[in-house]
Amino acid sequence: MCSKPCSQVCPSHVRKLAAKPHMATTKGDQDLVQLLLQRWSDPESGLDKATEIQYDVFLSFPDPERPNRVTVVLENNTQAFESRETEEKLTPDQENPDIVRPYAAYGPPGTPKGKLVYANHGKMSDYEFLLNQKIELNGTIAITRYGGAGRAAKAINGAKFGVIGVVVYTDPKDINDGKSSPKETYPHSWYMPRSAVERGSYNSHFGDLLTPYYPAKNFTYRIPEDQIVGIPPIPTQPIGFEDAKLLICNLGGPKAEAAWQGSLGCDYHLGPGFQENALFPNTSNVQVNVYNQRQIKPSSNVLGVIRGSVEPDRYVLYGNHRDSWVHGAIDPSSGTAVMLEITRILGKLVKKGKWRPRRTIIFGSWGAEEFGLIGSTEHTEEFYSKLQERSVAYINVDIAVFANATLRVQGTPPAQSVIFAAAQQVKTPANASVSVYENWKHHFNRNSSVYGTIPSLGSLGAGSDFAPFIHFLGITAMDIAYTYDRKKTSARIYPAYHTAFDTFDYAEQFIDPGNGRQLPNPLGCFSASWGEKLPNILAFCNTAAVLKSLHLASYGRF
Repeated sequence: MCSKPCSQVCPSHVRKLAAKPHMATTKGDQDLVQLLLQRWSDPESGLDKATEIQYDVFLSFPDPERPNRVTVVLENNTQAFESRETEEKLTPDQENPDIVRPYAAYGPPGTPKGKLVYANHGKMSDYEFLLNQKIELNGTIAITRYGGAGRAAKAINGAKFGVIGVVVYTDPKDINDGKSSPKETYPHSWYMPRSAVERGSYNSHFGDLLTPYYPAKNFTYRIPEDQIVGIPPIPTQPIGFEDAKLLICNLGGPKAEAAWQGSLGCDYHLGPGFQENALFPNTSNVQVNVYNQRQIKPSSNVLGVIRGSVEPDRYVLYGNHRDSWVHGAIDPSSGTAVMLEITRILGKLVKKGKWRPRRTIIFGSWGAEEFGLIGSTEHTEEFYSKLQERSVAYINVDIAVFANATLRVQGTPPAQSVIFAAAQQVKTPANASVSVYENWKHHFNRNSSVYGTIPSLGSLGAGSDFAPFIHFLGITAMDIAYTYDRKKTSARIYPAYHTAFDTFDYAEQFIDPGNGRQLPNPLGCFSASWGEKLPNILAFCNTAAVLKSLHLASYGRF
């Protein structure tokens, strides 16, 4: 299971999974629930059990009848500009009528209007800088770029300074290595096209917002909506950099400092309002028109189980979220495809009687992750005591393949020994004489006082479904992916992320030609290894000792 190359099954999985949009709770999502149940319930699968667990969760959707948009409004109340309702149709994939229009999930409805200011990343320090520059923020609309602060934080921070609406865009500087012309972007390269809009949840917490710390069942008490925290208090809307360019490149006021400049082909100014003799009169206002609706809808997790032979009451969990914003070929279908392939391989070994793990392996297809890690969080809330007592480790695969240069693993220190051992058993597809471990060490490495030069194991934050397992349950966890060579691009993530261009065509051409061959082999090793081994507590102790010395050096003793 560690040495055999992935077959053509993985690309066919991705093609099928990403054939149509499958945003949480939509028909596309429900179709995938049935596909997973059918695969894992099949007696030929080798899995011992498959089940669906449903939750009633609080979600946010755009109004299907009234598109959100950003407009420039003249003094006489006529519109001089409005942002695109949908992304350009560059391939047949963008023709699908089920593609959700760009929006900021959980952003409140409203139509605020005011002078435009440029607030860089929307950090607290950015808004404070504007105040220090004598820029009036009260009653303004702030345009911010992705990165630097969480999505929700851009609006939450702005509201504290009197900002009444926020516009968010992705700057080519941050995602495209500065490239922005149609000939330099998709479909001619992997770079984000000018009309692409990054959707996302503008929710800084995880789990169902109305049932914090409890599973979102029909019997659970729900807090009033006005008690929800961590979501924008003011209307917020994302747009493409094509539209952002018209707004930013016509702004007046002082010129922004170098660190605030982007790659839209003009000097960025701070505002408020537009320049004299610009495309829009300086008396114009910008209006953010948001018509989002909030609803409680049923969302499902699908679980598949391979029972352990010696310790069936000890669990190794392997999870991937199922829902996407649009087609989601990379996020999350690359991960779902890998999970399907691993269950196929391991199940086949079980079915033939050649292998069964020492401990039970539970595969989880989580629902509504994109709205705030909802499916995985509800699972940990419902089964908290059992999971905390019995779980050995959680393996997360969200975006399995950002690119095909090298393995990238984030995890807790006790996971290190198992990860390293598994990575040493697998050869890279590009060079059969080099192990995944050695290739990983070449791209990401650090010097250890105990082990010498080793691959760098990144730290886990709260950006995917590992979060409730590590932060709520406190169990060993890891997040695994193949990624790009950081020396070749400064992109903060793959450029089609959360857009209508994250399609099978994009993945096959630019992310991983022969999509899906990189990750199943090491992940099969990880899953099987965790079924047999325990975390290395020595690595945890060594890390704790290093952190203690750093703490003492920085802060001294209390």
